[in-house]
Amino acid sequence: MKIMSRIGLLLLSFAVGIGVAHARGFTIASWGGNYQDHQRETQFAPFGELVGIEVLEDNYQGGWGQFQAMQDTGVVPFDVVQIEAAEANRACEEGILVELDWSRIAAKDSLVPLAVHECGLGQTSWATVVTYNEDTIGEAPTQAEDFWNIDKWPGKRGLRKGPKFNMEFALMADGVAPEDVYDVLSAEGGVDRVFNKMNEIKDLIVWWTGGAQPGEMVTSGEVTMSMGYSNRIANERAAGKPEGFFWDGNLNGMDYWVILAKSEHIDTAYKWLAYYATPEPQIAFTLLEPLGPTSLAAWDSIPADQMAVLPNPDAATMGVFTGDPTGIEFWVDNIQELSERWEAWIGQ
Repeated sequence: MKIMSRIGLLLLSFAVGIGVAHARGFTIASWGGNYQDHQRETQFAPFGELVGIEVLEDNYQGGWGQFQAMQDTGVVPFDVVQIEAAEANRACEEGILVELDWSRIAAKDSLVPLAVHECGLGQTSWATVVTYNEDTIGEAPTQAEDFWNIDKWPGKRGLRKGPKFNMEFALMADGVAPEDVYDVLSAEGGVDRVFNKMNEIKDLIVWWTGGAQPGEMVTSGEVTMSMGYSNRIANERAAGKPEGFFWDGNLNGMDYWVILAKSEHIDTAYKWLAYYATPEPQIAFTLLEPLGPTSLAAWDSIPADQMAVLPNPDAATMGVFTGDPTGIEFWVDNIQELSERWEAWIGQ
């Protein structure tokens, strides 16, 4: 009752004026699956009840295609969408998104710093980790360079297929500090350094494309270690799987809630962002989906055992933030060339 009343007071003023007729009801787009089911349960439905509207839903499929279709057709199928940092930056620059008036959302200092974007409110933080089978590993690895130590930990290694993430991870394993990774990649010889490092384990790599594969591979013994998504590993550990992990050398990022500039429901979209910036809906979601909240007060309320499996602020310092402007610029400029080189290297 205390939580509901607090949010209710926050949103009481929001209900006024929502009943204006529109061609399409207020619509939020997210990533689908169990993930969006958890959002509906802990956030979409409670928000709709509190402001007296039906929240409609859509799915975002990632990448730029749906935004390009909006530009080409003028049809905007949703009002708010959850997207990654690269797409948020591009869409903001191209005027597809609303440049946010933060006075309508929350005090910026109530959020983790990376959650405050010109056109977006941080939704969750995510990360990769290295996972291994606790029952068979012996001495547990603890750092990125251990992934390459095939004398101490023999066996195959699982990596996500493609150059992104792997190039950053290889440099951290080669001794580059996380904050310097994109500077090294962008400098002369940086890319060659990555391929030289990757050559050390090339014949041991098992490539994966789906988020469930890393856990399956380490528990079955197909690989000794694998890169994987921290929330997947946390959920599988909670279900009793012997999946240990470490944060060193992680790749972390943040998704953002953004408002489409051509939305017919911009006022309601702002009300959604203001609601989302409060700790309670974020806590409720985090307890079902182990990703990092963006409200500082939400972090303060998370149990210690849950904190250990979340991409928390301490974990972020041990890895590379993939939304770094330097990193985004590097991949925008080089993704095609490096993808071609990467595929050629795999096939050699």
